[in-house]
Amino acid sequence: MLPIHNDENIYSYRGLTSLHVAFGDLYHYSNWTSDQIYSDLNKIKQPMIRPSENVTVNSRNDSMLTMLFPIKPNSPYPTATVVYMVNETKLTGLMDTILGNFSGSSYIFNQDGQLLTSNNHGNALPGEAVGSLASLKPGIHSLKLDGVEHSVVSVKSEENNWNYVTAIPSHQFFSKVVHIQTLFLLVFCITVLFGIIVAMILAKRQYHPIRDLIEFTKLKSANHDMTTRNEWDWIKHTIQDYSARIDTQEPFVRNQCLLLLFKHGKPDDPEIERMVASAGLEYPQGQGLYVSLILAWDDNHEGGESSNIRQHLQDMFNELEFPSLQARIYGVEFSTKDQLALLVSVRADAQEPAQKRIEEVVEAIKDMINNNVYIKPYIGVGMPYPDLASINQSFIEAATAIDNRILGSNGRVTYFEQLQDMIASTSSEAYWLPKKSMLKLEQSLKQGNETVANQVILDLIAEIND
Repeated sequence: MLPIHNDENIYSYRGLTSLHVAFGDLYHYSNWTSDQIYSDLNKIKQPMIRPSENVTVNSRNDSMLTMLFPIKPNSPYPTATVVYMVNETKLTGLMDTILGNFSGSSYIFNQDGQLLTSNNHGNALPGEAVGSLASLKPGIHSLKLDGVEHSVVSVKSEENNWNYVTAIPSHQFFSKVVHIQTLFLLVFCITVLFGIIVAMILAKRQYHPIRDLIEFTKLKSANHDMTTRNEWDWIKHTIQDYSARIDTQEPFVRNQCLLLLFKHGKPDDPEIERMVASAGLEYPQGQGLYVSLILAWDDNHEGGESSNIRQHLQDMFNELEFPSLQARIYGVEFSTKDQLALLVSVRADAQEPAQKRIEEVVEAIKDMINNNVYIKPYIGVGMPYPDLASINQSFIEAATAIDNRILGSNGRVTYFEQLQDMIASTSSEAYWLPKKSMLKLEQSLKQGNETVANQVILDLIAEIND
């Protein structure tokens, strides 16, 4: 409705009527007299909202909110007032969804803390308790209202500065929490029970292989005391014991493999191939080049000192690696007195020539010897081969080079590959067969190496045929 200031008439969607007729006969307020209505409609300069109150409309009682808005808005001299009458159920109906299935109360307060409307599920709060809710700051609060602990939520609207407050007895939340806890406990118990049953079944099925392993180990080992250990501890202890034995025997296994390779090459035997691979003698990560070196020195020292030098060299070259040269070295003492055989492996796919890389390794070995012992051994170097199967050839070549060592530009190092030229330059004899092949044959016969001797003889016959 729209009443003009100082005008007895009022306009609405239903037409034009007298102000006193509208608020006297059509709409009758129990707490708002006609004089007060007339005064408020002509004097207010700010919006005003009356709390919900009983209004008789055409002989029917309704609870309504009345909203008065002067126009123009925010004008110091408004000329009229717009009147809205809103049925309280329009707001309380929306507030029903806030509480849901909970018992409690919802309230709407205007910016002055005046209660506009409320909605209750269950018992309503007394007036003094409701009055304390109007001054709450926005947020969640825990208050004791009418002797009962309540959880209170207060929200302030940025649009009209109204406060929306909901108060719910706290015990309802805790009852749901207890229900959820009971449900979780029941699910947990069922899960644990089911898990125990499944675990027992699986453990029973899985224990048989473990038991078979233990029984097998007992047959292989005389020490199977299980009085102070469970099965897992016993298996762990047994594996550690075997590992310690393997670590202790590994150097002996590697030395035996080295002697076997130097004597016969790499036999076509899967078991021996597995032993060689487990000893780490093959070059890792791809194909390598393998060459044999023999270190020999003059035994001009007394027995104890000579033994110390030999032991020191064995420890030094037992297992050695030059990362910068990508070379690995394994050494073993063989039957010849004061001689040490070395297996040197280098990468096969490097850019530098193989001979140059082998010479760099030999120089590194010489420097290492000079820095640690005060002897200068002779070094015989065989030719490189692409696999361990031919390392016995390189070993015979290194032995040939050490037996026919000639002091040349390399000092105390003799390369089998250069032996022919070195012999030719120091001897006037002419050989119609390669001298180094004859020397290699002689060396293989001395060492009783039938494999190398046969191969050298075949090579010599082929040379004669040519």
